Amino acid sequence: MNNHFRVLATRQEMMEGFALARQELTEGLAEVRQEVSTTKAEIIKWMFIFWVGQLLAMIGLIHLFLKK
Repeated sequence: MNNHFRVLATRQEMMEGFALARQELTEGLAEVRQEVSTTKAEIIKWMFIFWVGQLLAMIGLIHLFLKK
């Protein structure tokens, strides 16, 4: 009978460990999602800057060729 209580206690400890691991994974996933969101915004910002630069370069080249 004593062994049975030991097994139950071990199962309870395992369930507590799983709950803690689940909580840590949830918190870690939230941090990763925030970081991905921030990175995505930064990429979009730099893409826009690149597109504007390319547009200005193309306008400059077209203006140069049409001027001659």
